[in-house]
Amino acid sequence: MQKRSGLRGYVLLLGFMIVLFLGLSAARAWAIPEPEGLELGQTTEDEALGWRLVLHRPDGERQEYWLAEVFADSTGYEWNLGQPYLPLRLLAEAGGTPLGWQEYQVGRVHSGAAIWTEAQGFVLLLPGRQQLIKVGVDGQAIIQQEYAAPLLLEDTLCLPLALLEPLGLSWQLQSEQRLVEVWLPELPEWSGGEAVEPGGENGLDMAAAWQLAQPKLAEIWAVEAEAELLAAAETSFNAAQRNRSQNIYLAAEALHGLQLAPGEEFSFNAAVGPRTAERGFLSAIIFVDRQPVQGLGGGICQVSSTLYLALRQTKLSVLERHPHSLAVDYAPAGGDATVAWGSKDLRWQNNLEQPVYLLCRIGGGRLRIEIWQGEAPAELPALFILE
Repeated sequence: MQKRSGLRGYVLLLGFMIVLFLGLSAARAWAIPEPEGLELGQTTEDEALGWRLVLHRPDGERQEYWLAEVFADSTGYEWNLGQPYLPLRLLAEAGGTPLGWQEYQVGRVHSGAAIWTEAQGFVLLLPGRQQLIKVGVDGQAIIQQEYAAPLLLEDTLCLPLALLEPLGLSWQLQSEQRLVEVWLPELPEWSGGEAVEPGGENGLDMAAAWQLAQPKLAEIWAVEAEAELLAAAETSFNAAQRNRSQNIYLAAEALHGLQLAPGEEFSFNAAVGPRTAERGFLSAIIFVDRQPVQGLGGGICQVSSTLYLALRQTKLSVLERHPHSLAVDYAPAGGDATVAWGSKDLRWQNNLEQPVYLLCRIGGGRLRIEIWQGEAPAELPALFILE
């Protein structure tokens, strides 16, 4: 009987330890991990090895976490921080603030961007960049004064204390006690007077925020990746013509992010593929024997023509191009390029010493195609980013 009681006690103790371990793991999910072998707030004779973080939530509740002082970033480099760095995701979750994160990698550049929602727009935060970029609901980006830069630590975007106040958070640091207290704001309110919810009808949802952020992010990351915009062309179309718009989207989607190595040739027909109903192409106006008729894939010539207009601004070698049999309203005379599966194609060659890639942007009845020199990003900007 005594053995059975001892066994039961052992099982209960083991279960308690498992629950405690899982609880601690979950509690630290958003925070920098606590150093092994240290209790919360424990110090050595030389120096303290971390800070205690107390978050005061809008509902009056308090949450406490440990913030380590020495840890490695995503490259393995060890940081010894002279001040606390607070995980942004932890702050957003505790305060209920909508937050978004987008990974970005091109070549050796591994980065990302976070969106912190505010009442009249949002803030873009990027690892290693000292500028706050505030974007309004109209898409206008305003670069704020320089602050200490956020850091990507333990795969978590962390903020220095200097960035808390610009985000609407109050804080207090008690250096001797190694204590940081942060007061989280109420959820931001929009013109309707209701608190913003991620993806809600009463505010800017995260998908819309990323669309507004894409132009600025593309500009920033292109510089970091040492990419160069060689040319861009933009044409307009009637978005109410659903079939034609669908075909334009499918063709642009096929080109979006396409990269050519030095010496490689491009074929529009090979890139877009056959225009069949099984692949989603619809019937719209095409030109046959100088007559407008209905045909599958009508409208994709606007994509090839927009690309040709961009090509004409570069030193890339155009190998094949055909004009339409009738004038088109989306390109100037001599600036169009018709294509037809199995007969007419738009072909060109990358005769530069570096790779080139294409980015396409669609929205509000406009199509934009950009030609970039450099390595294409692993995470492409959204195809729909124009208003």
